[in-house]
Amino acid sequence: MLEGQTVGHLIEYCEEKYNRELNSQEASRELRRLYQKGILDREDKFGNGSVYLYKLKTD
Repeated sequence: MLEGQTVGHLIEYCEEKYNRELNSQEASRELRRLYQKGILDREDKFGNGSVYLYKLKTD
């Protein structure tokens, strides 16, 4: 997660790697929580709040 990933990419990754299906809402909720805790950075991909890129915070 050093490069920004969308919720959709992360859902696909979980299905392939862990054989676990996540819905978009639960994945978005968890990513938002990790962003608020300061674990992830978030970038607005299009500038309108519809798609975010998440990546590990590097300090």
